[in-house]
Amino acid sequence: MKNYFYYTILLFFLFSLQAVENSLIPVKGGRFEMGDFKKKAANSRPHVVELDDFYISRYEITQAEFQNIMNYNPSYYIGPDLPVHNISWYEAIEYCIQRSIKEKLTPVYKINKSEFDKYNLSQEDKLKWIVEVNHEANGYRLPTEAEWEYAARGGRAQKENMFLYSGSDHLDEVGWFYDNSSFGPRQVGLKKPNQLDLYDMSGNLYEWCFDWYGENYYKISPLSNPQGTKLGIYRVIRGGCWLRVESACRVYFRRATHPHDKEFIIGFRIVRNK
Repeated sequence: MKNYFYYTILLFFLFSLQAVENSLIPVKGGRFEMGDFKKKAANSRPHVVELDDFYISRYEITQAEFQNIMNYNPSYYIGPDLPVHNISWYEAIEYCIQRSIKEKLTPVYKINKSEFDKYNLSQEDKLKWIVEVNHEANGYRLPTEAEWEYAARGGRAQKENMFLYSGSDHLDEVGWFYDNSSFGPRQVGLKKPNQLDLYDMSGNLYEWCFDWYGENYYKISPLSNPQGTKLGIYRVIRGGCWLRVESACRVYFRRATHPHDKEFIIGFRIVRNK
């Protein structure tokens, strides 16, 4: 019992130390071509998108950051500077709300847990919480799929370097994936950053985006600040992960899963309006 007590104190101490400073990086908005320029399939059809300025976290949210706000750590692989994982889309939304409140910012999201979201078409999601969005708020939120890809590509700098992965054409330089991860997530920031000084946007963990996933959404996506489809079954995840092959880590590769799903290959990073 005594040893357990000291272990608990030690664990608390370790997670109170945030060795990695996860600052927000300013991203200058602009126009870019989103999608896969080579295959041009419906799911990844190239299309022009125009985005406003925003801020995005340099790293995936770490376990120390999540623990500091939420007072628990759902992760399977434990370490303060490892990215938090095994969390649902809803938990990522709640983190954004609670961190905004703690830092005296106006939350972007408001959750209604007493009614089911009529736009959530998932047959597996038993929560179906309604998430209302205040687009004018200055608090934290999840990136839209378009914001995520724009940042992963390096923002305006992508015009000079159109990389397959976030910051390089060689994934081993910038990301943890099936061939080099030793089968687990790694501490954030160990690989090279991309042109915006963002780390791990290819590999390490998939990252939740706000959008509902639409297979053919790219055909009807608006030019300015697209938000995804109005309804859906899945929420978008991006970036590939430590358990996937190189192709899944490309900047345009799309995947999605149910918003209530918790997987040890999914984490998130946060953004704010500028």
